[in-house]
Amino acid sequence: MIATLTVLSGPMFAGKTTALIRAVDAVVAKGDRAAVIVKPAMDNRYAESAIVTHDGAAHVAVPVSSARDVFAAVAAAGDGRPAHLFADEVQFMDRPWFEGDFHLAVHALLQAGHDVTCGGLDLDWRGLPFDVTARLLAMADHVTKLTARCAVTGAPAQKTYKRVVDGERVALGAAETYEPRSNHAWEGADRDPAGQRLVTAG
Repeated sequence: MIATLTVLSGPMFAGKTTALIRAVDAVVAKGDRAAVIVKPAMDNRYAESAIVTHDGAAHVAVPVSSARDVFAAVAAAGDGRPAHLFADEVQFMDRPWFEGDFHLAVHALLQAGHDVTCGGLDLDWRGLPFDVTARLLAMADHVTKLTARCAVTGAPAQKTYKRVVDGERVALGAAETYEPRSNHAWEGADRDPAGQRLVTAG
């Protein structure tokens, strides 16, 4: 059987980690592959060694900071069967927090017969794609684009809105820092620090 790559993407609060945990449980219940769960070591918002949803559901995971760590986690399954790697918050599997190229590690695992399911943000708060997620989406056999509920309109939300504008692309946080917004209600980097939309002549 040919191994496949599935990517779960969308904004914050869209249920990506929840969907990933459900996929883990399905593989464990089926029992034909070892389930290996990894997360970026730098993301310790809720736990050091677990993936955790914003509403508190959790699953034990291996924190990784390099492609070597990912390969070691899969090898540690060690029962001779192909494994199924689950990776959460893959947008952080990149420099400066991650050594090596995560998408190339995923490719190597697929070539070796291991299925891979990844979850992560597709866009940052400015509306710009995360490189790692973009590369995985381009490679994927299956893509699920999840939406949240817009904090302004209640409509499906495709974007992540940063509540305080600053120069940082990445700031670990949850509802105190970010909220989901629909395309209609979203504003990215085109705001001044007071939260007003900047008007550009031309």
